[in-house]
Amino acid sequence: MGVAFEAVTVDLLARDDFGAMARVLEQHMTGRKFVVGQTATVADFMLAHTLDWAKIANLLDLFPRLEAYTEQMYARPRAPMRIAAARASIER
Repeated sequence: MGVAFEAVTVDLLARDDFGAMARVLEQHMTGRKFVVGQTATVADFMLAHTLDWAKIANLLDLFPRLEAYTEQMYARPRAPMRIAAARASIER
């Protein structure tokens, strides 16, 4: 088996794993604004970042709540400023 076959296999397995976990999270987010409690926590920031990558990889198409949640988290008033600061710290 070649490297290309292995890469495709890993990609398919990763997509399957993501889908299984996203289905659970999609259900969990029903009627919720945040992952835990009534305010944003570190769990929300970590999840939004992870889901942003999933969106780039076109993995959120079947999960409208998660897509809306990601948009909501990035629409927070201070989000752009904090994202810019984080990117700047990485680019140093």
